[in-house]
Amino acid sequence: MKLFVARNILIGIAVKPSYKDYWSSTFELRDAFTSTLMSRGRFSWLLGNIHIHNNVLQPTREKPEFNKLYKIHPLLNALGRSFIECCNPAEYQSLDESWLKFKCRLMLLQYMPLNPIKRAYKIWMHVDKYGYVCQFQICTGKVSNATENNLGPRVIKDLTKGIGN
Repeated sequence: MKLFVARNILIGIAVKPSYKDYWSSTFELRDAFTSTLMSRGRFSWLLGNIHIHNNVLQPTREKPEFNKLYKIHPLLNALGRSFIECCNPAEYQSLDESWLKFKCRLMLLQYMPLNPIKRAYKIWMHVDKYGYVCQFQICTGKVSNATENNLGPRVIKDLTKGIGN
């Protein structure tokens, strides 16, 4: 499992058009170091079959406890806890939205026809002046057809919990 995670980190550092290119027979695309760590078949199988959360326990869309991020919720919680534990925020801090560009059509993507980035994940972030992410919250869109009032103040309250005066 550690090797799979390490492999994904290495893929993020040396980006190629497709993850299969790391095992390519073409010299220009092949990554000799990372391709020796794990076979392409094993990596593909792990990529398709690893689950962070039990899908059987996932609430249906009709239930109020339904969460669009259910499958990765434990990972997000662990990341959030580790960010807070390692955080020693500077005097100046910022709360703002960040956009993570993505080309696929998923229900979490925000569509903004007038922006240069048309489709992206919206992530609210609490960062210090050095850019360290102290806390984050992924925007999942509307919960119901009703408009959420006071979205800004709610996000600010959520992201500043545990900060002293």
